[in-house]
Amino acid sequence: MSDWPSTLAPSLPAVRAALLDHAAPDAERLGLDADAYGQWLRDALADPAAAGEHRRRLAARALERVTLPAHVQALCRVAALRRTRVERADELTSLAAWGEAEVQLSIEAAHARIEDPQSPRNRLAALGKAAGTLGHELRNPLGVIQSSVYLLGRRGLEDHKARRHLEKIGRQAANCSRIIEDLMHLARNAPPRTESLDVAEAFALAQGEATLPASVACTILAPPGRRVQADAGLLQRALVNLLHNAATAMRAGGSIEMGLEDSDAHATLWVRDHGPGFEPGMLEGAFDPLATTSGVGLGLALVDSIMRRHGGRAQAQNAPDGGARITLAFPRETAQR
Repeated sequence: MSDWPSTLAPSLPAVRAALLDHAAPDAERLGLDADAYGQWLRDALADPAAAGEHRRRLAARALERVTLPAHVQALCRVAALRRTRVERADELTSLAAWGEAEVQLSIEAAHARIEDPQSPRNRLAALGKAAGTLGHELRNPLGVIQSSVYLLGRRGLEDHKARRHLEKIGRQAANCSRIIEDLMHLARNAPPRTESLDVAEAFALAQGEATLPASVACTILAPPGRRVQADAGLLQRALVNLLHNAATAMRAGGSIEMGLEDSDAHATLWVRDHGPGFEPGMLEGAFDPLATTSGVGLGLALVDSIMRRHGGRAQAQNAPDGGARITLAFPRETAQR
């Protein structure tokens, strides 16, 4: 692997300013933690010898959420913005070399992830291969169960206990059907068929499909008319999974909010609940397959897969005043005002 070039410790004040003064917005465009990226910039400017491995680790974190082409495109956009902050030829040359080194280290980080069988993406790919066969095998017996429940329900059972048990079977069969659909979506991993979607309408459709319990209230905070370029079916699948997760977390009921935030780099959809939030130590691997304390843990893995297919990223957070908050960040190029 290449090291961070020792020549990339700019002594030119304008170059240092072009890097440091805009660290936070540049980090957002790259899908990196602003504090971590800003600290790396300061360390790299002060001591280039130790900068390479640190930058590869930052790139590896970004590549957990987006594809390498999407990350390189973001690096190129940041490099172009940096060049507008300087004027002299030697300053432009220095910034160009800095950007090329960041791209090279990101490519190396991607290669390391591809070769690592334990990486989240490779584990998800392995799960997807098995999911296709498993889903097909389970669909037939589940279809028989659902058909039988429907036919028995039409007979108007007089025994109230028997009717309640039949309703339980129907609900559990519906849950099994949803899990199988998640497995099949993981197996397909098809590219999205994007179109311009109204965010508020997408939220409303997902809320209707999720059929939340009566004890759960859902509020849409996105203004009408704001749009995002996305695959309608995949976006709805992601939102429904997030609503199910939120409702499950709030076992005694509560409220869920869905909203939209805009920045220069992203249009970010978010879903927030008021449950217990993520347990300590679970945030970092929240989107790994089977990473859960209940259920089969496919929901967030599917959400992550859907966002990566769109060239975006999903992030999990604990809200400061309690509850979990999941964000879906679509690149600005795919968002429309």
